[in-house]
Order: sequence, then structure tokens, then C-alpha cells
Amino acid sequence: MGEALVRYIISQTDHHVINVDKLAYAVTLDPLTETMDHLRHHFQKVDICHAQAIEELLAHYQPDAIMHLAAETHVDCSIDDSADFIQNNIVGAFSLLKSTRKNWLGLSIESRQRFRFNHISTDEVYGGLGETEVRYAIDVGNIARELGWVPEVTFESGIKNTTLWYLENHPWCQAVQSGNYQRQRLSIESK
Repeated sequence: MGEALVRYIISQTDHHVINVDKLAYAVTLDPLTETMDHLRHHFQKVDICHAQAIEELLAHYQPDAIMHLAAETHVDCSIDDSADFIQNNIVGAFSLLKSTRKNWLGLSIESRQRFRFNHISTDEVYGGLGETEVRYAIDVGNIARELGWVPEVTFESGIKNTTLWYLENHPWCQAVQSGNYQRQRLSIESK
């Protein structure tokens, strides 16, 4: 999700992106090749759990918004050892919120009113929706009515595009499925 967002912001807007990532086992920077050297893309290898480093980045870049997409996924791995998931998904989100609030308190009233913090994730973090969990489902109709936001693609188109991406990136899929994948960063070890 994060790579697609960065590529979209850089190619379709005039905004700057401060891309913060600790580069955990499942991360590859390959999708960001075209934006890594762009003047408006600032990549920082930082763990969101490290409050001081986050506070320094916030002070330096003074962002108008934070879009928090960092999360441990791969639910099957969390069954064997949930510590990383708790640290990154719960403690990391809390640490980022705390650092952001500290920075926000130092902003002017006007800047505070403009500032936004968005936490965006998937069902792998929040848990899949079963029939008994419908109350947690997102109602796109409410989003359109209350925020004026309408998805650019339908669910069906999104599934089609995702499937096409996997078909067009077969070497990446093979590296994951080969049985040799040991949670290393494929973009570095596979080259």
C-alpha cells in the first residue's frame, strides 16, 4: 500500500513525501525505484517505535499530515511469535501518535487545525471480517456522503489489477513461494 501511495503522491501532486520505514523482513524498495531520487521524495530508514528519531524527523520536515501505514502483516507468522506484531502494530502506533502529539502541541493554532493523522491498514492487522463482524465493515456510501470521497476503482477492478500485478511480477512471486524465503528483504538478498 505504501509504495503505491508514494508513487501516486509524487506523480500526481506537488506534495513532498517523507517516507519512513524500518525496512523489516517483508519490505522491498523495488516498487519505489522510479521515485527514490525524486526531489520531493525523502526516504528515511527509521523505526516508528524510536520516538526520538521520529520527533527529530517531525521537527526537521514539519509535515502537514501523517499517513501511518506501517504494520506487521503475515498473520501466519504471528501465530508462532506475536512479539513483533505487538511491538510494531500496537507499541509502534502508540509511539508514533505520542511523538506526533508532542510535535502538534508546538504548532501554531492554524497549523494544528490543518494537521491530519491518518492510520491506514488492512484486515491482516485488524482481523478478517466474518459474518458476525459486519459491524466493523467500512460503509463506502457513508464515506462518499460524509467526506465526498469516492474510490477511483471498483472492488472488482482492484482485484483484477492486483491479480495482473502478480502475473506481471512472477519472479517476485517465485522468490516468495520457492521455500527459500526466510523473512529476508527480497530486494537485497535476491539480487
